[in-house]
Amino acid sequence: MKYILVHDLGTSGNKATLFTTEGKIVKSEVATYETIYHGEVNVEQNPDDWWHSVIESTKRLVKGIKVEDIAVISCSGHMQGMVCLDKQGALLHNSLIWMDQRSAPQMEALKANISEERVYQITGNRMSPVYTLEKLMWMRDNQPEIYNKIHKVLNTKDYITYKLTGALVTDYSDASGTHALDINERCWSTEILAAANVPVDIFPELHESIDIGGYVTESAAKACGLIAGIPVVCGGGDGACGTVGAGSINDGEAYCCMGTSAWVAITNNRPVIDKQGTAMNLAHVIPGKLIPIGPMSSSGVAYQWGVDLFAKVEKLKAESTGVSIHYLVEEEMRKSSVGANKLIFLPYLHGERSPRWDPAARGVFFGLTSNHTTGDMLRAILEGITFNLSLIFDVFKTHIDVKKVNLIGGGVNQLQQQILSDMFDVPVNTVANSRSASAVGAAVVAGIGAGIYKDFNAVNKFIELHETYHPIEENVATYKPLKDIFDQVYLNLADVYKAL
Repeated sequence: MKYILVHDLGTSGNKATLFTTEGKIVKSEVATYETIYHGEVNVEQNPDDWWHSVIESTKRLVKGIKVEDIAVISCSGHMQGMVCLDKQGALLHNSLIWMDQRSAPQMEALKANISEERVYQITGNRMSPVYTLEKLMWMRDNQPEIYNKIHKVLNTKDYITYKLTGALVTDYSDASGTHALDINERCWSTEILAAANVPVDIFPELHESIDIGGYVTESAAKACGLIAGIPVVCGGGDGACGTVGAGSINDGEAYCCMGTSAWVAITNNRPVIDKQGTAMNLAHVIPGKLIPIGPMSSSGVAYQWGVDLFAKVEKLKAESTGVSIHYLVEEEMRKSSVGANKLIFLPYLHGERSPRWDPAARGVFFGLTSNHTTGDMLRAILEGITFNLSLIFDVFKTHIDVKKVNLIGGGVNQLQQQILSDMFDVPVNTVANSRSASAVGAAVVAGIGAGIYKDFNAVNKFIELHETYHPIEENVATYKPLKDIFDQVYLNLADVYKAL
């Protein structure tokens, strides 16, 4: 039996998974690492902690199997980070990960040299301090003694590829999270880099995700308990790999990921560019494809906040009976009506990304009366999250014909899955075992790169649809005017948020 070994480097830890070539999970191992916070906007991780997590998880994973049967290795990882190496390949600094936003002044400096509209046209992404390029500018301006030693800057999963193989490479999907990639010409943008005053050769060689980046070295094999010579494909960013794991491999196939945050994304052959800059656009792990994606900041975190604040009775009942708190909360929400008895919730507890792109936005209950119940409050939170996602989805539908949506991450409960279908007004399919979507995508990428699979249809070996929710016509009609009110409440408060 042959195996595919995947490392999925998330924000809190690395999940190593061993798949059979038939798409079955043999076993998984998780190794965590520390996130270092310096104040509100400085967020770092030590890339060597990632490497030690890979060593630890791999050693545990391969116990009891023939390592000679591992056919290929692939990595997925969190995007928009910055790993700086000198000419000897030594680390120069902790990685400024995707959460780090210290480079806001550098973003403003970049705007002075090139318009936001032009950057959006080239990269498919709005200006933001989260991108690698702006972080590099920060390093140049604030720690020149480090910046001047940089030979190459890598992304998260690229550092693991480097440690496994010695190769300094990246793929187009991860490169599209740097703010330095021209997604139309599929090359590093000399125009943007000139405006940023950053040399193009500081970035690594570009490859397709399915390309073999290198082969496991003797030293890496000894460290991880592997054998030398195993091919390591270039892999992809977690969002792009997750798109494959969600079953979105053909134009017009959309999915929604529900977790702490949430997003709607779609596979397409061109970017979605609108005046509001609703979507980000990532390069796909599928050669030549793109992923328009609209991420929102607070989904599961808003729901959990509501449960902690409003469901104290249900929590006590759950503790005394052993019944799931989420089941009891869903029961309470079902006592409310569609539209939560005309109670509107704006879920902007941590500002908002798409479609608002407003860090000053805050949460709001609108329409509150003394007649509203705990169930209304909790249902309004679920509906508010989904109103925001549906505004993003509406933009996609004006550009692309979307027939259905796959749901990964699971969502909070069955009620939310039905609300998604009603507000999106398309069938919503839940994907079984979807919490491993990024790992699945990375496994498919690896299998194609190693010649095990012919194309990305191989994902059907790994995933299966679980349940389908169809829009309920009456609910669709109820939600449409309420979504207009939801949108108008934000627009009316936009200036007030800034004043606050």
